[in-house]
Amino acid sequence: LEDFVIRPGDSIDLKFYINQSLYLPLTLQVARIQEDHLKRKIGAEFQDQASAGYQAFLSFLKLIDTIQDVAQIDSVSWVSPGGFVLFFCSR
Repeated sequence: LEDFVIRPGDSIDLKFYINQSLYLPLTLQVARIQEDHLKRKIGAEFQDQASAGYQAFLSFLKLIDTIQDVAQIDSVSWVSPGGFVLFFCSR
């Protein structure tokens, strides 16, 4: 914990990864810190809520919230080596 010095009021640049390479850049401001032996809990607030990254983050959360009741897992389709999802449909 000593290697990562942080205090309330500090800014943190965060990369919120959606997959292995796609991320949303966000900036947080540390509001409080709670340390307990080998754990540190950091409470923070989004610093620039008008930024494109924050707006995209809200859109992502809305997408997850919107599809949660109807999304289904497809165990038949597979991802090709190039990363494309292939769908097999039968009529």
